[in-house]
Amino acid sequence: MTEEKQEPQEKVSILKKLKINNIAEKNKRKFYKFAVYGKIGSGKTTFATRDKDAFVIDINEGGTTVTDEGSDVEIENYQHFVYVVNFLPQILQEMRENGQEINVVVIETIQKLRDMTLNDVMKNKSKKPTFNDWGEVAERIVSMYRLIGKLQEEYKFHFVITGHEGINKDKDDEGSTINPTITIEAQEQIKKAITSQSDVLARAMIEEFDDNGEKKARYILNAEPSNTFETKIRHSPSITINNKKFANPSITDVVEAIRNGN
Repeated sequence: MTEEKQEPQEKVSILKKLKINNIAEKNKRKFYKFAVYGKIGSGKTTFATRDKDAFVIDINEGGTTVTDEGSDVEIENYQHFVYVVNFLPQILQEMRENGQEINVVVIETIQKLRDMTLNDVMKNKSKKPTFNDWGEVAERIVSMYRLIGKLQEEYKFHFVITGHEGINKDKDDEGSTINPTITIEAQEQIKKAITSQSDVLARAMIEEFDDNGEKKARYILNAEPSNTFETKIRHSPSITINNKKFANPSITDVVEAIRNGN
């Protein structure tokens, strides 16, 4: 009587099964969320598209084409926007199959997205927006933001949302303004979602400087700690970023600093 040989069972990794990540390895392939705010013409879109590999979702802004490569779509209405977001994986896949290098998705701007979403919420309503209407606007935008964020790792893109700057007015128990800071302008629920979940929150600006007696200007992306402006760069404690004020930067420049320091 011969004994049957049993095939050795393939060892199942408990780490893979429970989706436990090696943080160092995960950070090497991480795709980042950027929230960039500033005055009109301060270089927000220039920063996001400088690498010529961005897909810009332009919410009724017009005139955001500052590069001759990449792709953009001018959103006509809220439903058009929903379709673009829902079909984003297929859009990216087809662009890449057509030979385009797309590594960044940009929404321009959060204020226009808010206005367009409110128009859709108020469709067929004759009264002014109520507290609940504004709540629905925020809920839709925050859900969209999280949905796109969940697609980043699988479809390999950095996500940038741009906006104009406004004053963040914290209130004390008596309703008085305390610690006013300048940050991305949005209603509170939207702003909290974007600022808390972004890896980079930075202000775009134009800085003038003297070059051998000649006055010149350059674009700056500023994420330096400040009492006036709300900023941050989320990175590993083992990485040192000495200079968080980037001159004429691209997404690649900032990602390189996050991963390797500067």
